[in-house]
Amino acid sequence: MKRKSIISVLVIAGIIFTLLSVQGHAAKLPKDILVFASTDSITTWDPSAAYSTESSYMPNIYETLIWVSPPGSKKPFQPGLAKKWKVDKKGLEWTFYLRKGVMFHDGGKLTAQAVKDSIERTMKMKKGAAFIFSPVKEIKVIDDYTVKFVLKNAAPFDRIIASANAAWIISPNAVHKDRKWFDAGHEAGSGPYVLESWKPDEEIIFKKFDGYWKGWKGPHFNRIVVKIVKEATVADQMLESGVADLVTRIPIESSKLLNSKKCCERLVGPSFMNYAL
Repeated sequence: MKRKSIISVLVIAGIIFTLLSVQGHAAKLPKDILVFASTDSITTWDPSAAYSTESSYMPNIYETLIWVSPPGSKKPFQPGLAKKWKVDKKGLEWTFYLRKGVMFHDGGKLTAQAVKDSIERTMKMKKGAAFIFSPVKEIKVIDDYTVKFVLKNAAPFDRIIASANAAWIISPNAVHKDRKWFDAGHEAGSGPYVLESWKPDEEIIFKKFDGYWKGWKGPHFNRIVVKIVKEATVADQMLESGVADLVTRIPIESSKLLNSKKCCERLVGPSFMNYAL
């Protein structure tokens, strides 16, 4: 596995971001482990409330019914936990047909009721980006694998239900847990990685979920280790010395300097982050 392929583990969409990946020191790190040096801590592990740094990690743990397609795709959206969907002529009723056989990390099964409970939990909590579901009037369970969203007024619900915030589907075994349970380091997703361990303000470790419904084709990382470092200069040093594979959100001058060295490569692309001055 080439170290510069690490960008594939990030789920990103939006504005431009800068990422630096290590190349020259790859031999110092196991090929099946990705080490990411981050200057930001998470604020919550609750998927219904997540709306900050943790948004970078949620797509590895949780999944949505549909996904926004990568730039250059023929269609704006692609199937996720729902294999197909349709909308009525008035744009008020959106019906999603779920995949069968999808298992959550805790052994729970994906059903229409699980989808209904997940989104209703988020709506009732009114935290994070829950406001995006304001057009929803009712969620109906048609059968075990069919769920219908009835809207108050026509809205681009495909974009809403594919959001990287608030639209995550939670295991039925944990959907009724409170925020304290999640913030203790628990999770209940169906995504490709599980949250193996978490030390607040220090380290996050994700482990490959062997039971992932998509399977694992080709080379993948068995673990993703996130090291929380408060100083950007420390992150730079970790990258240059080969202790880390990649860093993000570093000063532009530092990124230019590291890019000029043989150890690193600067990659620029879309990001979900928005910055205000």
